[in-house]
Amino acid sequence: MKTKKKNHKGITLEYGVIDNVEEYVDVDIWVDLPTGEQYLVRVYKEVGKHGIIGPSYRYAESPNHDFGHEDATPPLEVHQAMDSIMGDIASMIYDEEGTREEGIQEAWA
Repeated sequence: MKTKKKNHKGITLEYGVIDNVEEYVDVDIWVDLPTGEQYLVRVYKEVGKHGIIGPSYRYAESPNHDFGHEDATPPLEVHQAMDSIMGDIASMIYDEEGTREEGIQEAWA
């Protein structure tokens, strides 16, 4: 997976399209706070359908802890950091969706 990295007010965001899902275009975002806390965020879109879904948040106290399975409520700073990259994430999703739809059409030709 090719990733991009951005820093927003001390919060590091690393994100990329997940390659192994056919029906959905998933983007995972790893959010590292200066405190050592982390969030794993997922935004996705069903191929051929309208609208991007997400984000959903999972929380880890530190890099040595597993991400929880339930939706976490991140602090305002994480929402602001996510807002700073959502345009790029939407572009990544729509570009990847176009590539996957072209591949499907070629497979049926």
